[in-house]
Amino acid sequence: ALLRSEATSAAEKIESFLDGIKIPLGSTIPEDVSANAGVKQLRLLFLRVMHQVPGILSISFVDGAGAERLHVSRTGSNRTEGGADRSGDPAVVGARTAKVWYGPVIYRQGSEPSVTMAMANYDDTVLENTIIAEISLKPIWLIVSEIRVGRSGQALVVDQTGHLIAHPAISKVMQGADEKAALALRGLQDAIAAAGGTAIANRNAENERVVTAGAPVAAAGWTVFVEQAQAEAFAPLYASLWRTGGLFLAATVLAAVLAYWLARRMSGPIRLLEEGALKIGAGQFDHRINIVTGDELERLAARFNEMAEG
Repeated sequence: ALLRSEATSAAEKIESFLDGIKIPLGSTIPEDVSANAGVKQLRLLFLRVMHQVPGILSISFVDGAGAERLHVSRTGSNRTEGGADRSGDPAVVGARTAKVWYGPVIYRQGSEPSVTMAMANYDDTVLENTIIAEISLKPIWLIVSEIRVGRSGQALVVDQTGHLIAHPAISKVMQGADEKAALALRGLQDAIAAAGGTAIANRNAENERVVTAGAPVAAAGWTVFVEQAQAEAFAPLYASLWRTGGLFLAATVLAAVLAYWLARRMSGPIRLLEEGALKIGAGQFDHRINIVTGDELERLAARFNEMAEG
């Protein structure tokens, strides 16, 4: 329950981060950029949004015909009325069918990974334009790096294809796409989904035995995983089992001791009663059976004594 709670909390924080980009980015979508003055005004809007949201690395404006009209970058060159044909760009194509489209992770040598977000603007059913933003994944790394469950617990985020978006060890993300690891993480996504979202036991990328829970970042189609070493996760259960086993063993030993004590307590009077009955039966009527137990044995001995006197 704790792992799933942490995963859900992280997913909500990531959703909030993405909303913090979508809202100001959506406010820059213009109704008409047909004139040069419109593009200049849009450039100022883009610069303002990038100042408000440091996580945005670049913003592009593509018109309804697929031509790039404006590109503003935090690190690269800016372009105005470049006119490049981006009608086949996955971001433009994706934004036509999705309200907000997210691309795969972009890995650059020596630079923090990023992801593309695209939003389309329609006039009824006619595509007016598309806003494309490249977003740094460092803020998401900050979210997952703060998650600690016990001594060994950690969180990571993967995209739809199972590729790492964020990991406490950011070097793992900066190494680029690892198809073998991505395949394993897609399998983990399916396994947790099949389990109804509850935590499952598995092996992580380091082949360590862990317990993992997941939560979706619905807007982007990503998944947050929170894992913890099985030994640590199950430690409270093991301790409870040991306590229960110890109590059971103690109860068993106590029962055995009581049974032995009762058997010893009963064996003496029973032997006296048996010996006395044999003597009285053999004609020694002056013999008395002396048993003081305060129970049926004492009363039975008294009956034998009465019979011997009579």
